[in-house]
Amino acid sequence: MNGENWEGAELEITKVDEPPAKIFRSVSVAYSATRHGCRAAALVGNIIDGFVVRVDGKEGPRFEDIREETPLFSANGQAVAYCAQKDGKWRWVIDEVEGPAFQTLTATSFAFSADGKRHAYVATLGFGPLNVLVLDGKIVAGGEAGKPIPWDAAPLFSPDGRRFAYVETVAGKPVMRVVLDGKPGPWNHDGGIGMRQSSGFGAVKPETGLPAKPNEFGFTFSADSKHFAYSEFVREGRRHVIDGVPGSIYKNLGIDFALPPHGSDYAYMAYPDGQRAIVRRTAKPLPIEALADGTLTFSPDGKHLAFVGIRGGQRAIWLDGKAHSEVKQNYHFGAPRFSPNSKRLAYPLEVQSDGTATFHWVVDGKAGPAAEHLDFDHFNFSPDSGHHCYIIPTGKRDRLSISSNVAFYSLHGIVVDGKIRATHPYILCAAFRNDGSLEYLAHDEDKQLFRFRVTGY
Repeated sequence: MNGENWEGAELEITKVDEPPAKIFRSVSVAYSATRHGCRAAALVGNIIDGFVVRVDGKEGPRFEDIREETPLFSANGQAVAYCAQKDGKWRWVIDEVEGPAFQTLTATSFAFSADGKRHAYVATLGFGPLNVLVLDGKIVAGGEAGKPIPWDAAPLFSPDGRRFAYVETVAGKPVMRVVLDGKPGPWNHDGGIGMRQSSGFGAVKPETGLPAKPNEFGFTFSADSKHFAYSEFVREGRRHVIDGVPGSIYKNLGIDFALPPHGSDYAYMAYPDGQRAIVRRTAKPLPIEALADGTLTFSPDGKHLAFVGIRGGQRAIWLDGKAHSEVKQNYHFGAPRFSPNSKRLAYPLEVQSDGTATFHWVVDGKAGPAAEHLDFDHFNFSPDSGHHCYIIPTGKRDRLSISSNVAFYSLHGIVVDGKIRATHPYILCAAFRNDGSLEYLAHDEDKQLFRFRVTGY
């Protein structure tokens, strides 16, 4: 087995799961990498024998069908859910407990609270357009003809799980409104509530290497759960609504809306006077030529703002209005990451040269090992901010998915503090636990799945 080259560290290895039996097809896999450690849930089966979800190697009940967009974990990795069919009807199965059955369910219209103790989703009664909202296993809204029904998209819980938001409409009418904490806001008759493509939902399909990316509403709760914002279309353009108060109207808005943990500031891209600018509550608009979507980021202490953009013709990582990275025409950047103590900054870097690209994670201004590809979701700082880790391909390219343009490699390495410390045929995920240990999941040459716990690295 690879992976035992952790020189000077203590290594604990536990077998998690076997590859599926030959009669079964591996449909999709979800993983969770949190301060609680790493977990995996695999959907396997076929149309004759049925489908099951294996969570950390434990097989759940068998169903006629299970949606390939699932399973999915809660944000803390403690709960798992999937959308399954039995006797011709669909239901959500949460930690092996079946919810109510419906004729139709959209697998991507589901949400957990961060702690996994609550859940919500949209379902359809019969074959008609009568959507209902199910909250913690009970129908709480919708289902009546001519009255408001929930829009078929995922709701959102606040980080503490106490607050809850979704959008509702009236069938056949061009109206939408946000319902927050059970209280409906004003109807929007001018184009609706702003939506965006999600960064990914639920499980990854082995043939494409990507999860589903459904549209979602651009809801934002602050980390302390006290503040809430969304965008909407109006006749004159677009605006954000922050804590129920409509903001300035602009010709257009960027996709990003960022709130610091305490919610006393905000940041988003708008088009005042026909020019792009970063608009904030606590500072004057910062002129820019472009902002890369999904990169506007406040530090955990709320004192710093970073993003990828172009200012004065220079493409760079911008920190508090100043170029933080090197500025070169062949440099391209991904979303920046702050350490938990807000003192360190990391970002992915793509370097173009002679028609080829190499990728690095840059931490504190220092580039790590070069790779042909980077999965931006796999970067982690340790809880004390002193260490970082991520996954890179280190072997030859095995194949390229035509449908997704995702490359697959024969070997992967786990990088800790800028050095490759171990290699495996495939590494699913990695994370620092609350106790400071490093945990990751990896396959061996026989596609058996193992959990590695590393201390003293």
